[in-house]
This record gives sequence, structure tokens and C-alpha cells, in this order.
Amino acid sequence: MTTGIRAIIVMGVSGSGKSTVSEALAHHLGFAHEDGDAYHPDANVRKMQSGIPLTDQDRAPWLRTLADMIDRYADAGTPMVLACSALKRAYRDMLVHGRDDVRVVYLKGSPALMASRIGHRSGHFMPESLLASQFATLEEPAEDEHAIITVSADLSVEAIVNQVTDQLGLASAALAQVTTPVRLVVSDVDGTLLTRDKRLTPSTIAAVRDLRESGIRFTVTSSRPGFGMRMLVEPLALDLPMGPFNGSAIINPDLTVEEQHLVPRDAVTRCLEFLADHGVDVWLFTNRQWLIQRDDGQYVPRECRAIMAAPELISDATPYLGDICKVVGVSADFEMLERCERELHLALGKAAHVARSQNYYLDVTPPNCDKGTFVAAMARRLDIPPAEIATIGDMQNDVPMFRQSGVSYAMGNASDEVKRHAGRVTTSNEDDGFAKAIAQILALRA
Repeated sequence: MTTGIRAIIVMGVSGSGKSTVSEALAHHLGFAHEDGDAYHPDANVRKMQSGIPLTDQDRAPWLRTLADMIDRYADAGTPMVLACSALKRAYRDMLVHGRDDVRVVYLKGSPALMASRIGHRSGHFMPESLLASQFATLEEPAEDEHAIITVSADLSVEAIVNQVTDQLGLASAALAQVTTPVRLVVSDVDGTLLTRDKRLTPSTIAAVRDLRESGIRFTVTSSRPGFGMRMLVEPLALDLPMGPFNGSAIINPDLTVEEQHLVPRDAVTRCLEFLADHGVDVWLFTNRQWLIQRDDGQYVPRECRAIMAAPELISDATPYLGDICKVVGVSADFEMLERCERELHLALGKAAHVARSQNYYLDVTPPNCDKGTFVAAMARRLDIPPAEIATIGDMQNDVPMFRQSGVSYAMGNASDEVKRHAGRVTTSNEDDGFAKAIAQILALRA
């Protein structure tokens, strides 16, 4: 590692986002990650659970354990990011213990911000009642302390990670970690390749052409049905199989089917009942049909324009239950649909894959199939290792394919949660984020 940094300590009071930021920073840099809270002795945990503040004597063995951990990682040549409150200067001195290859990031925020965050989290042993004692204990880093970076805890995780890596001179180091040239790019469609009004921009078309001329293969996977991907084939000169229905099918550019999986009939029935109970409109997709029970006048026309196909209005879904490739719950209540995503995932378990493809679409697709399995299938077909694959997407259903690729990009319009799972973040689909990501991928071959 050319920067010489062996450890980054992310510090702050409870609720500052230490765990989330440190994990995202470690992922971005390719560093190991450790959360200091996991190493508290049981006695410390019991005290905090009881609302009793820790003393210096309570913290000392814990801090020595973490300092030893930093040494072990450094001795092994493995850079790491550590989440630790490190509230006092003496605590930070104990952690750094004279090393010049350790940096400290302080997540600074107001008591009100921290209290609001603690009030919304669950499963942590630190009660909100101890927050005041943490602020009373806190000694904010001084100017003469070793290698301190202070950032606002109120920023997005992405913004904090970018600010820290820039100030530490690690942004270029993160990109330099990719030493193997990319040979295959797999992209999401809506929110990634396409703008909000479902257009392929000239820059996007040119970027795919640049990939082809550089010898890099390209294909797409989407929650769309196969017939809804037809309009991409000619302008992008697609010549590889595509992955519709969130990767649960594989079709050729002429739309002939190579592989097709179905949602189990029982899972479809349970979906219909669940979504009806929550007042969510339901669409059903077979390999060749889009079936609806009512035209909502909003999302149906939108989908017609997007996939350039019209639905079939049905009154009874029973005849189709054995041929369903995808069930879609449709609602303008985004928060409710997000709750439905969690609840339906728990209800169906392994019987089907549940994920939102848009804020307003909740997709249920065949089990054991997702965009990640599609990327893995393409890797096998083309004999390309995952390290030589790049993926680009913007929604939660794109995260599985990030895990199957050596290079992954989240679009700027993605949520912070999706961005956290990607190796890099490009600009939004309204700012040619796809084309800019491709430019970076091509630069890896230079």
C-alpha cells in the first residue's frame, strides 16, 4: 500500500454512525473491518445495558485489546478500519500508541442528531440514556493530535467516505487496487442505462460502443420481462444473452429463451393474498404476457411506455398461476412498499426472491435466482473470472450482482444503502453516470 496507512480509527459518540461509516470505508478501500463494540468484555456490556457509564478502568483492558489488534493486522500487512468511540485523548493515544501509520476520523455531530439516531435503532446494548455521559466524557480531538480528520456525522455515508479518502490521499489508491482489466460489463437497465423518461442517451450508446471496440463484452440484466428488453438490442448492438426477470431467465438478443425459472404456484398465491391485504395493486408476468386486474392510470401507462408493450386485463388469475415468471406489487406509497418488502421476504422465506426494483415496484421472482446468479452464469459461459467483471446498478435488487464482480458501481441516484454495497459510486442516470463509469472502467485497461 503506497500511502503507508495501516489502520484508520473511526471515532465518535454513540449514534455518530461509526459502525456504518467504518464498514463502508473499509469496503471502499478494500481494507479489513473491525467493530470495537464487539470486543467489550461482558462486564462492560452488562454495565451499559443497565445504564451505568463505563469508567477509565473499565475501558482500559478493552482499549489494550484493540491496540493489540491494530498491531496484529499491521504485522500481517493487512490494512484495517476500526470503529471505536475513542472519546478521550488518552484513549486515542492508547490506540495509536506512537504508530505513524494510524489515522483517526472523528464523526462530529450534535446531541440532538445522535439522540434521534439512537432512538431509531434496535439490537444495540448502548441505551439512549448514556448519550449525555458520552458527550460529558468526550474530548474532541485537538489540533496537535496525531493525524485527525474531522467530518460532519450529518453527511451521507457516501459523502463521508469520499471526504475521508480524498483527505487521506486514498481515493486513487482504491482505484489502483483493481489490477486485472475488465473483460465483461453487466448493467442494470432502469435507473442505470436509461434516464427517468426511459431514454438511452447518446453518451450511453457511445459508451457501450467504446466497450465493444476495446474488446470488452457487454450485456444487461433487469427486472423487466424479456419482451420489455427488445428495444435495447439494436441501439446497443447487444450480442450476448440477457437476464430478464431479475436474472431468473436467460434469453438471447432475438428473445429466444435459453433458461427460464418460474415462481412456485403456492408462492404466487401467497403473494396475491398478502398484497391484496395491504391494498397493493398486483401485476403478473409470464414469459409472453403482462397481466393486470385494473388500470391505475399512473403506473400502467408508465410501464407501457417503458417496455413498449400493453397489458392484458384479467378478472381471474387462477388459469395463469402455474406460469408466472414475476409478481409485481405496485404502489405510490413508497414507505409502505418498503415495509411490504421486508414482511413478504420473511413470509415467503426461500420460496421466492423478494426485492424492490423501483421505489414503486416490489418484485417477486423465482427462488435461488437473482442478478448475481445471472452474472455468475455469464461468467461460466464466457469463461471470465469474477475479478474481470464489472457491474453497474442503482437498486437493492442490483446488490447481488455487485457481490459477483471485481468492480462494482452504484449510480448516483441509488440509495445510501445500495451505494454502501458497491465499490464505487458514479453520477446519476440524469448525469450520464453510466457513461462516466464506463470511462473509468476503460481507464483500467490503459
